[in-house]
Amino acid sequence: MRCAYILIALMLAVLLISGCASKENKNVSQNICEIGKQYVLSSAEPIECKCPEGYRFKTISPNYDSCSSGTSDCSAYFVECAGQANIEINASMEATTNCSESDCFEEKFKECKPATMDVTLTDMISYHYEIIGLKDGLCEVKSKFLTNPNPGWVGKEMTCKYDNTKDLESAVQDLSNCEGPLYNLMISG
Repeated sequence: MRCAYILIALMLAVLLISGCASKENKNVSQNICEIGKQYVLSSAEPIECKCPEGYRFKTISPNYDSCSSGTSDCSAYFVECAGQANIEINASMEATTNCSESDCFEEKFKECKPATMDVTLTDMISYHYEIIGLKDGLCEVKSKFLTNPNPGWVGKEMTCKYDNTKDLESAVQDLSNCEGPLYNLMISG
């Protein structure tokens, strides 16, 4: 058995001396191979890095002869990390309901599900509400004036977080969790 180890060590030394062992695989940072970079894989020098998660080594050119002339059995391969990264995207693609009735919007507000509603308060005042979703345990709602006697207020938005355990009419009275240009106009008078 000891002779086998000596023989293997001797073969590796011969490969190194003959030039079969490549130094291209050295200095790989953090033992992660670069995607798209070619590495030499041989019995004399295994690749010292691994492919990133979701990738695996792919042989680019088999039976590459990396030996000097006259040396035998020194086959090597060019390989590179190939494949697709396993990227998982968790995004909520919930449809927004366009409510034309206040009952619809009130129901969506209680559930804090995406919805919009335009409200005409008077001939000169109309308002737009958009439920964004839950944030910090409250229901986030964006709103703006569509029409207003003061043209400087039209189109300016504010975002509020309301307690959706209350009905919408009661909840919107609390502006303590609001921000945005419209909110700033409302509190400045």
